[in-house]
Amino acid sequence: MFALVPLIALVLLRYAGVSLRIFSIPSLFIIFYLISAYIGIFPLYFGLDEYHKELGIIDNTIILKMFFYSSASLLLTTCGFIYAYHVIGMNNIVAKYKVLVSANRKQRVFVFCLILLCFFILLKYISQIETIALFKALDGDYLGAAVARSEMGNAFGGEGKFWHYQIFFRVILDYCVIFFFAEYLITRRRISGLIFGASFLVSAFSATMAIEKAPFIFLLVMLYLTIVIYKGGEYWQALAKYVVVAMISFITVFYIYFVGQEGIASSIFSIASRVFSGQIAPAYFYIDLFPSRISYLLGASFPNPGGLLPFHVYPLTMEVVKYMFPDIIAKGIVGSAPTVFWSEMYANFGLIGIIFSSFLVGTGLFLISYILSMLPLSPPVIAATVSLAMHYKDLSGTSLAQFFFDSYLIIISAVTLVSLLLNRRSIEVRRGIPATNIMKAHFNEK
Repeated sequence: MFALVPLIALVLLRYAGVSLRIFSIPSLFIIFYLISAYIGIFPLYFGLDEYHKELGIIDNTIILKMFFYSSASLLLTTCGFIYAYHVIGMNNIVAKYKVLVSANRKQRVFVFCLILLCFFILLKYISQIETIALFKALDGDYLGAAVARSEMGNAFGGEGKFWHYQIFFRVILDYCVIFFFAEYLITRRRISGLIFGASFLVSAFSATMAIEKAPFIFLLVMLYLTIVIYKGGEYWQALAKYVVVAMISFITVFYIYFVGQEGIASSIFSIASRVFSGQIAPAYFYIDLFPSRISYLLGASFPNPGGLLPFHVYPLTMEVVKYMFPDIIAKGIVGSAPTVFWSEMYANFGLIGIIFSSFLVGTGLFLISYILSMLPLSPPVIAATVSLAMHYKDLSGTSLAQFFFDSYLIIISAVTLVSLLLNRRSIEVRRGIPATNIMKAHFNEK
């Protein structure tokens, strides 16, 4: 059964015009879903993951429910793709035959100004925190680093909210890095390469300063996806093996020196556990809690902008992490336990929530991909496509409610729209040039 479900999904994807060999927002989501919300169920069921066994994930009845729910969500999401492809008529989501269009001077100046703005916002944020978790970890104080990480995120006590700052030094800054990387690939301008290098260093620091592993790894993945688009869309490129080695080496070093893991073998095991089981494991506790211990929330975990609606938002991920780690409050750590998107919908509405949300997620992802596919592949569009692809892959490991009022989508769309308006020619739809000639066709503003 475990092997059959992905095979069925692969067959269904063919009817939606989606290939797991070709980059698109739907295909990237399915890849990440299989990695972080499906494969890990196997070692959990057979007790092969010692860490999660010690955490209390031992009831195979609950794990079997995880398997059925995750499988149903995967298949219903692909059905959403098929619905969008055949019924709505969105049948062109892969940019395989388009011209690469370089940015003009106005666009480059605009994005460079955004980089400067992000840099100053990062400095303002750092000035409001007591210590940086990365520096604590370098000193060998791992508990202090964990507390500092909490104070830099969930327990941030500075002026404004943490996510207001994060929009700049994580979302917009990463977008700018991809913009100049794409511009450099297209034009080979030295100045574009220098700006890319400088902005990448700042972005790499902002990604690792809270001793988080994923943001930096995902930044590398975004750069690789930019190369994939530039080369014609095939996921597998000759560079892939070096990127994979670099990412594994980085995470291994990170676990040894910043997390306190002893030895390379132990680090690699922890990495495998984190990658394959780390995101799906909290779903076990969601299923265990609802509805036997806590009644279905019926939408109480959804956002309530400005408190306009007559309910208080239930802090679902924070409550679940207290159940997973009862001693977390005593250590002064404010944690959260996000997991695959269907878990939150299950906590709110049960099985019916999984069914409807999965189908809508598939349709929505296909719609966004289709809209972007209508635009020529210029640096702003490449940056938007890669950024949004990595944003929506988070659905495989975070709450769906975070996407109801999607500030990330609004910000990326606004920045991309302004950039495109600065070069009207880049808005025109251009088709008909094969991907094999894509590197030869450069349109530069005179």
